[in-house]
Amino acid sequence: YFKDHLVKGNYRKVCLTAHNNADPDAVASLIAIKELVKKLISVDVEVVLPTQVSAVSKQVLSNLNMTLESSPIDSLRSCDLLIIIDTSSSQQLGEIARYLREIKYVVIDHHDINRLCEGAELCVYDPLRKSTSEIVSSIYAYLNLSIGKELSTLLITGILYDSKHLILADEVTFSAMVYLIKCGGSYREALKALRKTPGIPERIARLRGVARSHIIRVDNYLVAITCVGAYESSVARALIEVGADAAIVMSSQKGGCRVDIRCKEGMVIGDRYLGELIVNELTKSLGGEGGGHKGALGALVKADVPTVFNELIKVLRKYSKEFKVLEEGVCREYG
Repeated sequence: YFKDHLVKGNYRKVCLTAHNNADPDAVASLIAIKELVKKLISVDVEVVLPTQVSAVSKQVLSNLNMTLESSPIDSLRSCDLLIIIDTSSSQQLGEIARYLREIKYVVIDHHDINRLCEGAELCVYDPLRKSTSEIVSSIYAYLNLSIGKELSTLLITGILYDSKHLILADEVTFSAMVYLIKCGGSYREALKALRKTPGIPERIARLRGVARSHIIRVDNYLVAITCVGAYESSVARALIEVGADAAIVMSSQKGGCRVDIRCKEGMVIGDRYLGELIVNELTKSLGGEGGGHKGALGALVKADVPTVFNELIKVLRKYSKEFKVLEEGVCREYG
């Protein structure tokens, strides 16, 4: 369907984008789809991102001697088709979101909930996949197109990153890995590309995040809520590493509060996954939009950090059988 749509569309210029702060899965998928489009049709292809890619994505590209150039957002005015990759909601596209009413778009994604598919010309969507890189690999395999060593290795980094180094992998994930290695991809090089020692600013953010944490016993889980100015995802991972079952990290953003959530696999409150419950309740009561996987979600909520914190406490109290504050944090007065 993807090939047919491109061939029959008679497009002159195709643009590609991904979510804010694009991670290695988004970046790998983006570059691979860009190359795929160029193989399938003769057309101008541009990447247009809402923000810079993430620090770890920059590191991966540097370690693999690859580059990703992004055109200014207003270049979308001349695009006939926009391919949106690894993105579950318009909120994750920043300024690019306003162009969705004017440009035809295609979605390629794997997140548990996708709010962009409804308005898409075509939606290549599989929430059972652990990464968008898996979906992109399957498109190449189905079309029997050559990927090459560099691109195969890059897609392996995407799979490793979103599957938590294969902890979340299933049979299909491993099949994709085997396919990419057969195409010349290097598992060892992919691992090396992802490995990094955090810089001093990131380590400071992690330490502050831990020190500011509000720690709650929610049923049989330990939930840590904190607030920082940057490196939200890294801080969330740090909280999980030091013992939290779920980490909720807030930061002030233009137009509201960014909320990053990380949960251990299968974490359920009542009959709902904790991360999905929190994102749904926050966006419903305070406004905003979010999405992600069961274990890693994000939202941009239309309220300040203290308001979001208070709403989080209400949600956790409402849906838990046991709720006990073990350590008071500072986010109630943050900002």
